[in-house]
Amino acid sequence: MDISRRGLLVGSGLGVLGAVGGLTMGVEPSASAATVRAPFRLQSRAATVAKFAGQRPSYWGFYAPGVHSTFSTATAAGKDAIALAFDACGGTVTYYDAALIATLRKYQAPATLFINRVWATNNQATFKELLADPLFEIESHGWAHIPLSVTGRSAYGIRGTSNVAGVWEEVAADYWWMGYNCNHATRFMRVGTCFTDDVSARAATWMGQELVSFAVNGDAGATFPADVVYSQVMTSQPGDILISHMNRPGSGTNPGYQRAIPALKAKGFAFRHLNQVVGATTVTTQPAGWATISQGSHGSEVAQVQRVVHVTADGYFGPLTKAAVVRYQSAHHLTPDGIVGPLTATAMGLTT
Repeated sequence: MDISRRGLLVGSGLGVLGAVGGLTMGVEPSASAATVRAPFRLQSRAATVAKFAGQRPSYWGFYAPGVHSTFSTATAAGKDAIALAFDACGGTVTYYDAALIATLRKYQAPATLFINRVWATNNQATFKELLADPLFEIESHGWAHIPLSVTGRSAYGIRGTSNVAGVWEEVAADYWWMGYNCNHATRFMRVGTCFTDDVSARAATWMGQELVSFAVNGDAGATFPADVVYSQVMTSQPGDILISHMNRPGSGTNPGYQRAIPALKAKGFAFRHLNQVVGATTVTTQPAGWATISQGSHGSEVAQVQRVVHVTADGYFGPLTKAAVVRYQSAHHLTPDGIVGPLTATAMGLTT
């Protein structure tokens, strides 16, 4: 195996954690969602399951059909360009390599940062700062940081999602979390471990999130020493998407990039965000969604919710309906607050 393209993604903090404190994971606004709804589109859980359930995967790995690992160099933006991309992983290693980010800023090297929700909640001030910096493109690194599989396959000892509904949850939860907490809509997602099957890849793209892998493995989960990081990054060719990590300060990643970035610039390379060089993928998007409802609400939307949670569909959101909604949210890995905003409504299949 060519290490520059398929080096092991080990040591990057790939354990799975549950919800954490701080920035509110999966909590929906109690007021109308109109302030964040307009740019946000994602296919519902029900629609995704209906379309992809029963499909049998035929591929497992980093490069499922439709997953981006390179981009066209035939455009003005893509000519002589590469895409630096750094993962902020979830799991047990959620530190911040401030020196690496300082290096990118020093050399004004644009980069795409794939952010996992656990890392974001453990580095809230830093995450907000990175979101505000135009040097960086912020994209999704998943909710639980696990492989995408419709059959429960594992990578590096980490069990992936087990069905299409699980794929939807891993993709959608981080997407909606960034929407509600940061008013930020992601276009791309790098799957935890980068492993996916072909059914999951098709489902994610159809939902509205394009999966990204890599052509050059810069640091092997931040385990390479600096000289190996340097040599790996220097193998880059125009059109390559790289992978390295920003959650392990003190690794060889930053010193390797300190040498590689000016050397690549001297060779005539430009650095681009993925949004600048990856052409648009045609996906079907759902209509704009759902006004948040909660206890005290009434009307036809309440009755729809009641049918899903199996209580009398009388159209009044009372204590029994709230309790049933809380049970539903708990069962579907949503924050059990009893409020039916766009995230819960999408999970219920009510926004298609």
